[in-house]
Amino acid sequence: MPPPSKEEAPVELPTYARSGKRLPADGGEPGRVVLAYCRGFEIERDATSYYKRLERLKQLPTASEIAARSKEAGQSLTVQQIVERDWVIRRDNAKSSPTRCKVLGGSVDKGVAVIVLEADLNGKRQRGTATVVPTKGKWRVQDHGDWAVIK
Repeated sequence: MPPPSKEEAPVELPTYARSGKRLPADGGEPGRVVLAYCRGFEIERDATSYYKRLERLKQLPTASEIAARSKEAGQSLTVQQIVERDWVIRRDNAKSSPTRCKVLGGSVDKGVAVIVLEADLNGKRQRGTATVVPTKGKWRVQDHGDWAVIK
């Protein structure tokens, strides 16, 4: 009798993703695109860390952006104040965006990939799908949806 497999059984795909070629457990290239997409929603734990990242990447607001934001706010704002405001908005938006994603598998049919993944969404660990399509020769996330809380 052969030893039990150490690999997990393939994830069950939604009915609309069962046609076409099954992707490996990591989702292949479309799966990697979904993970990069999810990482885009992850934020630093505090505004100071966010400021340091923007500074390191040379993405702090420019003088013209500071002037425009100050005019919009009706008061003089510093770079630090703008970064803190932006961080708060990102933190609040991240609650409804998938973070800590883990690709479980998927399929590709007629050039459209459906990736099954688990992610933190709205404060709960959920399972959902992402539709990934080729655009100008590269895979791009078209949308993510069909989320359900993992029991």
